[in-house]
Amino acid sequence: MYREAIAHILLQGRPQVEVRTAGPEDLAQEVESFLPHLVVCNVLSEKIKGTASSWVQILYEDSLDANVHVDALTPAGSTI
Repeated sequence: MYREAIAHILLQGRPQVEVRTAGPEDLAQEVESFLPHLVVCNVLSEKIKGTASSWVQILYEDSLDANVHVDALTPAGSTI
């Protein structure tokens, strides 16, 4: 549900960009074939860190929180 809602909001704000969704089981393969600029996920793998220039890891175990890495704005390996 979150996946589809986030994709919908991204497309509303930037209709010119290509947005793809993938389930957790297909994410690594999708990242490898699509080479996205931004990945939004809840499980952050080394493949995502090494492939996507920016990522958002949504944490929702006890509360809603996020780790964000934007390549152009933060040093490599840093999160804000």
